[in-house]
Amino acid sequence: MSGRLKPRKEDNKYIVQVLLPSARGTYFVKHVEEKLEKQVSAFMRELIFNYVESICTKKEYAELKRQDDAEWEQAVQNRVIAKQNNSILKAKES
Repeated sequence: MSGRLKPRKEDNKYIVQVLLPSARGTYFVKHVEEKLEKQVSAFMRELIFNYVESICTKKEYAELKRQDDAEWEQAVQNRVIAKQNNSILKAKES
C-alpha cells in the first residue's frame, strides 16, 4: 500500500489536509463548531476513525486501536521521563 501521503518521521502520524471551497467550508466549520460543539479537527478524526471501523472486521479494528493506544501510552511515558530528566538537570544546575 503505497501512495503520496506519508507519515511524519518524528511520530509516524499522518497529517491530512482538506481544502474546502469558501461557501461549503464556512457552512461546514460553522455547523461543526456551533451545532455539534466540536473542534473541526476532532470531528474529522472521528469521521475517519468511524470510516476505518466500518471497513474493518471487529478483530482488525481492535488490533489497530490497540496499536494506536500503545503508541499513545509510549508517547506519554516518554514525555514524563523527559520532564523528570529536565527537572533533575535544572536541580543540578542550581
